[in-house]
Amino acid sequence: MRTDDSGLPRITAGGPASDDPSGLLDEIAKLLEGDGDPSALAAALLRTRLYCVRPEHVGFAAVGPAGAGFVPMFTSLEQLALFAEEPCDWFSAPGADLLRLLPDGYDIAVDLGGVMPVRLHAALWRESAGTTQTATGAQDD
Repeated sequence: MRTDDSGLPRITAGGPASDDPSGLLDEIAKLLEGDGDPSALAAALLRTRLYCVRPEHVGFAAVGPAGAGFVPMFTSLEQLALFAEEPCDWFSAPGADLLRLLPDGYDIAVDLGGVMPVRLHAALWRESAGTTQTATGAQDD
């Protein structure tokens, strides 16, 4: 079993995460152009390593309340730095693991400091996991 730098087991869903976010970024671009395939976007999201700001307490650094809020996630440390504007603690994991742990009622916002920020609604990956919700994705302005 692989371990992280602390020696703890590193568990991933569906195999190793891709450290190359280009597949996810390509799928987001297609979605924003109106030519996206929600299932392809969800698959890319689940297999891509994502980075998050580490809050003081265990969990995610969310913006807004459950039902209307989102959790910022980033495709690279460079994208996280553009958002944070100053050094911060962070963690990363495959999208599948992060989304499995994401509290109900929260969407995610990808690369908020970048040139193509997007808010992805939770229905996108829940449908991919076999629920009956409709997949949607919308860009935040």
